[in-house]
Amino acid sequence: MNFRRGLFRLWLIASLLWCGLWTAISWDNLKVLSPFHGKYEISIADRHLVELDGAFVNLPSARQNEIIDEVVAIIGLTERAETVAPITSLTADQQREVEELENAVREEVWDQKGLPATRTYVAGLALPPIGSLVLGILLFWAFAGFAKR
Repeated sequence: MNFRRGLFRLWLIASLLWCGLWTAISWDNLKVLSPFHGKYEISIADRHLVELDGAFVNLPSARQNEIIDEVVAIIGLTERAETVAPITSLTADQQREVEELENAVREEVWDQKGLPATRTYVAGLALPPIGSLVLGILLFWAFAGFAKR
């Protein structure tokens, strides 16, 4: 009997099962890692103004309100409740500013939620299999010392 080969195969199967289980458990946390969450429409006075990346909804409501105020300022309105004619398109400068704001929102969401979720996922995915492999090698080495020669 070759215990090394059998134990290694057992470890490999258990590690693959662990990776699948950990991914299933962590799936909700991994959704924030998606670069595209759909679009979030910001409208003022019931008129469509602009769509931001869906990552916007992952921010606290106070920060969402700040971003909406920034969009209002980019569009050139004095306040949210101002009645405006329907805006058919943004100027090139306004579109560029909105895109810069959208990129800043993505970075902010990544810093607040994406990076911690990635670290947790990778640590939970890698540490148990690596730890069990090291423990198994050490135990096999220790018990091999008792074998007759």
